[in-house]
Amino acid sequence: MNNDAPAWAADALDRMRTAHPLVHSITNYVVMNVTATALVAAFLAAQPDAPLRAASAALAFLGLAGERAAARSAGPGSFQVALLDELAAIDRAAMEKGARIRGDA
Repeated sequence: MNNDAPAWAADALDRMRTAHPLVHSITNYVVMNVTATALVAAFLAAQPDAPLRAASAALAFLGLAGERAAARSAGPGSFQVALLDELAAIDRAAMEKGARIRGDA
C-alpha cells in the first residue's frame, strides 16, 4: 500500500491466507496492494458502520480471487488478467464457499 496506509492494512494483506505463491510474487504484490486499496474503499462505502468487517470481507474477496486466478495462470502476466476476470466472476455463493479468513480451518 502507499506510505499513508495504516500499518494494519499492509499487515493484513501480508497475512492474507492464500494457497498459491504466485499471489505473493514481487510483480503481483504491487497489483494486489493497489487492488486491495480499491476493494477496501468500495467495501467500506457499502458498510460504513462496520469498517473492520468491511475491510476483512474485502481482503477475503481479494484472497479468493487471487487463489482462483493463480490456479489458472502460467505466470505473473496472465495472473493479472485472470485476477480481473475472477474479481468480476465471484458472487455471494462463491464467497461463502471459498473465502478464508484468519481462524478458518
